[in-house]
Amino acid sequence: MNTSTGIRLLLTLIIVGILGIVSIQVLIATPLLSTRLLFAPSPWINWLIGILFSMGILTTLFIGRQKLTYLFDRTENLSKKPSTAMWLGSVITIGIILRLLWVISFPASPSSDGATYLWLAEKLSRGEEYGGTGWRAFWPPGYPFLLSPIVAIFGSSKEVIVGTNLAIYTGTIIGVYFLGRTIGGEACGRIATAIICIWPTHIALTGVPEKEMPLILILVIVFLLLYRRPKNYKIALPAGMILGFGALVQPSVILLTTAVIVSDFLIRSPAKIILMRLALILLGMALIISPWSIRNYQVFDQFVLISTNGGGVFYKANHPEATGGFIRTQWTDQLDQYPELEANALGFKLGMEWIRENPMDFLRLAIEKQILFLGDDSTGIYETLRRGGIQVSEPTYAAWKAVANSYWILIWIIILVGTYRWLSRREPPSILLLPMILVFLYFYSIHSIVESGGKYHLPALGFLAIIAALSITEKQRSHRQSQQRP
Repeated sequence: MNTSTGIRLLLTLIIVGILGIVSIQVLIATPLLSTRLLFAPSPWINWLIGILFSMGILTTLFIGRQKLTYLFDRTENLSKKPSTAMWLGSVITIGIILRLLWVISFPASPSSDGATYLWLAEKLSRGEEYGGTGWRAFWPPGYPFLLSPIVAIFGSSKEVIVGTNLAIYTGTIIGVYFLGRTIGGEACGRIATAIICIWPTHIALTGVPEKEMPLILILVIVFLLLYRRPKNYKIALPAGMILGFGALVQPSVILLTTAVIVSDFLIRSPAKIILMRLALILLGMALIISPWSIRNYQVFDQFVLISTNGGGVFYKANHPEATGGFIRTQWTDQLDQYPELEANALGFKLGMEWIRENPMDFLRLAIEKQILFLGDDSTGIYETLRRGGIQVSEPTYAAWKAVANSYWILIWIIILVGTYRWLSRREPPSILLLPMILVFLYFYSIHSIVESGGKYHLPALGFLAIIAALSITEKQRSHRQSQQRP
């Protein structure tokens, strides 16, 4: 084994190992956070419950490892029986029925961020200027851009929002199937679609306009284009254009190019191909983002790439009373007295000053942000039953929240089993799995620094479904693996 191959293998094992550590974090953080919200005992009791729960899961997995292997094999075999058309048709149909049942049972209204994005889409559909009272670029414009033509043609009723989200769901299923098949074979693609089909928080978001829904689909399409034929650099241009639109939806995805660079290195792409793909991705992103940046320059007479909310979000997560999640305090409220550009710059400045002066508090807060990021997957339940203008009992809300988080734990148990097996063999079943892992770890890292919460892992849902599916179908390897092993 030469030095280059050894480095690639070591990095691959480190990435898979980090995913395994994150899996255990989920098993600790989810009961920890649930206990905190339900009973609010002392922090040490929360941690004790989380640790005991994770130990119980690990013990159960060890004792039942043979039955688990049988269950995985059985699941894989069952997924292969129907034709592809029958499988996809069934998954799409069942998913639509589940989502319609949810919105009929809980007809939520848009609120908070979703209501703002819908309002902006309505303004754009009428030909009005983008912005609101006292701001012109605070909210990223991508989701309103996506919604505005739909609103212009069909209106902004609840039925239109549901129809749009069902169309996005259908596209997500198709994209996840082809990406999963590329990564790990037919069974992997099929099982990944089934995982998305019944994912509770994805179902619960159907009735509300939330930008995470299209972002899941956008990222799946980008990585499908990039890694269906990893050595085809020309496809990087349209992939970059789609990623550029994703950045207009959520600016933080602009740095996902780092995951692409690392992935291309690990799959042994030639340096020339890596550089050409990177150049075309950046060019594609620039083609989509630059018109909005030019508009911002015309409005502010200075450069603003996408939006002006980054500084405020950064400071809310890094100040003396920060909790790691969204919070308004006397410290953050002081930004409201400034124009949006000054508030944005001041937020970054004050946040960085606090981090430099309080490094240990920053590290402690980073752990708390990871708990918030990993410990809850009930965003759809919260947006519907708490913010959606629906009156439901506490037991009803708690029950649906428990369903969502139980499914979340199950997904990560499956992923944990996969990472253990891959580390034991010193290789993942497909080297193309690494981009999927790196996307999730990117969001995990970013939200260990800035504002965190369960909704921030949603853009990676498609990738988590594929990783879990490959954990089940690890014997089903992509035909490309032998050519792309590090």
